[in-house]
Formats: sequence, C-alpha cells, structure tokens
Amino acid sequence: MSDLEYYYFSVQVTTLHALKSKVADYGPRPLLRPCLDGLAKFSYLVSVDFMADLLAILKRLAASNAEPIAGQNAAPLTFIDRIHCCVVAFKIVRSNLDALNIDLRDFYVTFYNILLCTDLVR
Repeated sequence: MSDLEYYYFSVQVTTLHALKSKVADYGPRPLLRPCLDGLAKFSYLVSVDFMADLLAILKRLAASNAEPIAGQNAAPLTFIDRIHCCVVAFKIVRSNLDALNIDLRDFYVTFYNILLCTDLVR
C-alpha cells in the first residue's frame, strides 16, 4: 500500500467515525458539515467497500428527528444538515453508478418529507 493510498484510507475511516458518532454521546456535531462537504466534493473517490456503510449512516442522519429525544441534552440535526445528507448520498451514488445498483427511494422520501415539514414562507 502506497503512502497516498494509506492516507486516503485513513481519511475515509476518520470520516466514517465522525459521521457515526452519536449525538447523545458527543452533543453537537461540529465535524458533520465539513465531513459532508468533503464527501460531496470527492464523491467520485468513495470506495465501493465503504459505500454501503456510508449510505446507511447518511440515511440514519437524514431521517433523524428534528426534535431532541427525551432525556437527552443533545441538539437535533438542523434542516440544512439533513438536506445535505440526502444531497451527498445522491452525489455518491451518481458518481459511482457503474459500481453498484442502489435504490435511493428512502433518500427521496426523506428529502421530500423534510421539505414538506419546513416553513419556507418568510
């Protein structure tokens, strides 16, 4: 394994760890937006080995409730973060269409539910 491959592998593992961290354990997620921005920018480099785990994590984050869970002090994910999770999933799958055949129905349903539940009138 070359140095570049090792570096890229460690970045992917770190990104997955930052995304998997539980809101209840760590409170707000300061690394969520930079991780999502990096995944969106370099979606064509996402390994097929990590794609299933990554899409499962993004689905869980996007579908998370807007309200905090009772008994937890953690802040809920914002509207923007939840939308961003869906958009990143779309980019990852679009960039790797030849590798896998993945159904994004859950992401589409979540995306439109988020849009319907928001008050966009100002």
